Amino acid sequence: MGSFSVNLFEALMSIGISRERAQSLCDMFERGIDERYSLHAQVLATKRDLAELELKIMREMSQSNERIARTNERVAQTNERISQLSAELRVAIAESKSEIVKWMLGSLLALAGLLITVIKL
Repeated sequence: MGSFSVNLFEALMSIGISRERAQSLCDMFERGIDERYSLHAQVLATKRDLAELELKIMREMSQSNERIARTNERVAQTNERISQLSAELRVAIAESKSEIVKWMLGSLLALAGLLITVIKL
């Protein structure tokens, strides 16, 4: 019996309640407190619950940071590959441009030669 129950028991005895009845009332009172504590313990978080939750959150944040780092690495690799492909495409376009200019000049010279020949005839 806690100190409160002892004080309650003594108070009940002092007002003339029988020993058995006083003990019964104190027991009922303690059971009521235990039931309330039990109900609140299911709903309220303890310091241990909060510490476990904090640890769980820290672990999940660490895992998330690792996933973010891996994703950032893949994005960087993809950007690098895009830059390489862009450079290769620029080179291919420049080569195609020079080939087109070369063929156009050749075609123009051939056409000029053909026109000169036709005009002389």
